Amino acid sequence: TPYLIHTLLNELDSFCLLITKDSQQAYSIESSLKFFSDSTLQSNEVLVFPDWETLPYDTFSPHEDIISQRLETLNTLPKLNKGILILPLNTLLHRLPPKTFIERHSLSLKISQRIDLGAYRSSLESVGYRHVETVYEHGEYTIRGAIFDIFPMGSELPVRVELFDDEIESLRTFDPETQRSKQKLNTLQILPAHEFPWDSESRLSFRNKWLEQFPNSASSSPLIRDIKDGIKPHGIEYYSPLFFDDMDTLFDYLPKNTLVITPPEASDNLDAIWTEINKRYEDRRHDIQRPILPPRNLFLSTDEIFSNIKSFPRITLTSERIDSSPGKLNLPFTTLQDVSVDDRATDPISKLKTAIDGFGGHTIIVAESAGRREVLNDLFKQYSLKHNTASDWNDCIKLEHQTVVTIGGLSHGFIDENAAFQIITETELFGQRVIQSRRRKKASDNAELVVKNLTELTIGSPVVHID
Repeated sequence: TPYLIHTLLNELDSFCLLITKDSQQAYSIESSLKFFSDSTLQSNEVLVFPDWETLPYDTFSPHEDIISQRLETLNTLPKLNKGILILPLNTLLHRLPPKTFIERHSLSLKISQRIDLGAYRSSLESVGYRHVETVYEHGEYTIRGAIFDIFPMGSELPVRVELFDDEIESLRTFDPETQRSKQKLNTLQILPAHEFPWDSESRLSFRNKWLEQFPNSASSSPLIRDIKDGIKPHGIEYYSPLFFDDMDTLFDYLPKNTLVITPPEASDNLDAIWTEINKRYEDRRHDIQRPILPPRNLFLSTDEIFSNIKSFPRITLTSERIDSSPGKLNLPFTTLQDVSVDDRATDPISKLKTAIDGFGGHTIIVAESAGRREVLNDLFKQYSLKHNTASDWNDCIKLEHQTVVTIGGLSHGFIDENAAFQIITETELFGQRVIQSRRRKKASDNAELVVKNLTELTIGSPVVHID
């Protein structure tokens, strides 16, 4: 799928929406696309719209990093004519804030701009930012004399704003762990901190809509009391429609020239998602202290999903072979033969050698990191497998009719019969690839040093046991 989509993006002058079965598949395809695309696509042209990673009607809120990525994606989408957006099917169901929301509730800063820190602090809090002692997470800010730090939604790093009197003298990103400056900026866009407005007028509107929606709810509801006091309740995202007169959908944000790519099991998966939504709604609807909105207020129905998809050109991809007919086509991709490493065999990589010799074309072996590539290099040298190394996909395709080891984020390999190359990943060599958590920024252990197979060990290798 990633290689096919990479080919489509190069040949078509359009934007693509790729719907995946779950979040893990979405991030796996993103990583694979970046391997194939390399320099042909800009980083902002391969987007993932993440799921909240909460269950329907949960009483806790999504992580700030998730909201940051979602807001940045919604802010970027209307400006794109080329690229791809990847998202899980269940995320597509969510109703979203109106397209005008982000523009109306964003702030901006630039060098030499004059600002009143007191007034700007009020503006930040009106769009949902919270004051802290030290800035570490998205949606936080702090003011210390003529310096104020802020971690804008959609930004990879927090920004330090230095003032000379009331004039902005410098804007710099910085590392929140070391406090060291990273990059100078001339301008800064500050997206709202939530997917709903948080000014006093919007909170009053919320309370009025609450009374209309839930006339029999308890007047002492902790949630409505927190809203009145300006405290963001946990799980408030499942009441977002009460902040707006109307909600939009992701389809409203897409460029007009969008090509939609869907999985074949979309209809069955939507039915399963809606079964879970309805079950959770019935289990929670009778709490007068915390009444909940009907599912139709928060999620698109299956009919609405397919009705919106019909307004765009569409491709459905399946791994099964089909009978060719008008509108249906089998692509020249096949699965690999067994190339797994057998640590009990005299030659653990004999299956891999057989696959390479039998194929006769170009074999590309993809390691997960530079460290893992070195492990594979040592393994192949030990068992006499001739190969070259390459830094990326573009280098690989230049070395035709050779066996090449490179680095990339691919999770599965395949054979391209037309181009006469096969790609083999560590999944095929060593088993299921472990996907790291998306928000995990600093690994406590070096994943490159993890032993995946006993054949990677040689006499004299240092081994450290970790409890």
